[in-house]
Amino acid sequence: MHWNPPVDLSPAEEQLCHKLRQVGRLYAFLRQVRTELFDDALQTRLRDMYTGEHPVTAPACPAQAAMLLLLQGYAKVSDGEAIRRAQMDAAWKMVLDTLGQQDSPVCKATLQNMRNRLIATGMDQVLLAKTVELARTTGLFGAKALKGLRVAIDSAPLEGAGRVEDTINLIGHALRNVVRAIAAAQGRDDVAAVAREAGAPVVAATSTKAALDLDWDADDAVQQALDVLLAQADAVGAYLSTQPDVVRDAGPVHDALDVLTRVITQDTEPWPPPPSPNAPAPSASSESPSTASSSASPLPASSTARPSNASPSSSPPNVPAPNALPSLPPSSSTSTPSASPPLSPPSPSIPPAPRAQPPLGSGRRLMQGVAHDRLISLTDREMRHGRKSTTQRINGYKRYVSSDLDDGLILAAAMQPANVAEHRGADAMAAELGAYGALAELHIDRAFLASALVRELDEAGGKVIAKPYPERAHGGYSKREFAIDLENKEVTCPAGKVAPIQGVYARFSGSDCVPCPQRAQCQKPTARYPRVILINPQEALLQKLVHQRAKPEGRAATRKRTAIEHVLAHVVFRQGDRARYFGARKNEYDLRRTGTIFNLQAIDRAERQAAAA
Repeated sequence: MHWNPPVDLSPAEEQLCHKLRQVGRLYAFLRQVRTELFDDALQTRLRDMYTGEHPVTAPACPAQAAMLLLLQGYAKVSDGEAIRRAQMDAAWKMVLDTLGQQDSPVCKATLQNMRNRLIATGMDQVLLAKTVELARTTGLFGAKALKGLRVAIDSAPLEGAGRVEDTINLIGHALRNVVRAIAAAQGRDDVAAVAREAGAPVVAATSTKAALDLDWDADDAVQQALDVLLAQADAVGAYLSTQPDVVRDAGPVHDALDVLTRVITQDTEPWPPPPSPNAPAPSASSESPSTASSSASPLPASSTARPSNASPSSSPPNVPAPNALPSLPPSSSTSTPSASPPLSPPSPSIPPAPRAQPPLGSGRRLMQGVAHDRLISLTDREMRHGRKSTTQRINGYKRYVSSDLDDGLILAAAMQPANVAEHRGADAMAAELGAYGALAELHIDRAFLASALVRELDEAGGKVIAKPYPERAHGGYSKREFAIDLENKEVTCPAGKVAPIQGVYARFSGSDCVPCPQRAQCQKPTARYPRVILINPQEALLQKLVHQRAKPEGRAATRKRTAIEHVLAHVVFRQGDRARYFGARKNEYDLRRTGTIFNLQAIDRAERQAAAA
């Protein structure tokens, strides 16, 4: 159904708009521009979301439901609260054209379905672009667009909505999900009973660590907990192997097993580590007692005898066969690690300390280091560890915003997991920026210099404004004191010596460097090799940035990027520091909705300033 609200204000609406002059001005502005924002073309595209690949029952007025989502983003309220305000709040009812009606124009399920359709069809970006179009029709924006866009890009962290857990809780959570999936496939509601049958009593408790009941101040407490969890994971695998095909082959069961396998693989490693392929096999006489008993024991690796200092209560009873859960990583090793040779011979009077080794109950220990693309939350599996800087860690996502420097409007937005390199966010917005016209200038932080968007703009003759990469301290002449001739592929040092560029390096010869009278100013006294200059793949651009930075007008140009920082501050205030939804795409929708609201406020502000002038 086409939404066709009246354009002229009624007396009741005039009174409301008068009361909203100071607080809630956006409600009055949305009432005035709602027919221009949701014109016939946009309403047709909104109705088309419910046809073709997405044949879902459409709401009575899709545009009205989309307007309700904008009001929700502006007020920062939940779906239930949005429906309540649509029923009772006079300002909301005025915008939705429901003054005098008792009910909300849509129900909660319809609102959620509308959001899902916007996400599935990419209409959230279309709505953001519509506000840019609306701004330019006012004549107050876009005056300089014909000369090319001047765009700035920046990012800000967004903490994920999912719960971040340590390894013990993460494995326990994943194991609990496996048991729940098995219980659902069996058609049973008592998950605790299924957990006890499967030999995983930890799952029956509400807290993994409380169920383990260990002294967490003990040095081996974490290893004991890991041994228990891995043994119970094997027990669940053995239990699953006895179930009928309808349970074993259930999709949710396989998905839960895959997650459990991933968590164990990413957070633990075999101990002792497997031998090197080139290392000779150890003889039987050279095996340590613990290793010999592990390889000779008929029990599975997860039930191998513990050292005497391990807690006997942590060994689970009735441990199943070691291959009960084939999707899990192997949990035993039959060789000892080869000792690393000392850097210097030990003193005869002070024998070297024995190498510390954790208990060998499960044959695995916590990973020494962090796995690549580590899963940190099971409630939101797209969240990742990342860093905005060396001191600021992120558990979630990075949000990226691109703004028109001349108009201050948000043109595009993107959301990426926190561990994704910074420049990937710029590339994710490249297609959306291209829809507004050719770029003339791009103002960025140097973290974005590696993006394809920057490279393509530089090759097309556009202007990139950024600080160059800083020079690393190396105790001698910096790279910037060398003359780099990319056309002739050669580098000239301050002493006048020339080295050819081969690949990504320019290597000076020893006959040039060793007798050079300036070697003390060029290299450290302990340098063993001649000087080598690294040539960046974007060396030509970096040379331009260095020359820009050396001039006062170049340094002034880099300071114009502060405008995007102010825009991003407004976005962070409106969206918040913590994600509203699970998943990158839903949070990207929320970011684009925030950008839409920001642009509408900018239009309202510009029109009021023009009227006051």
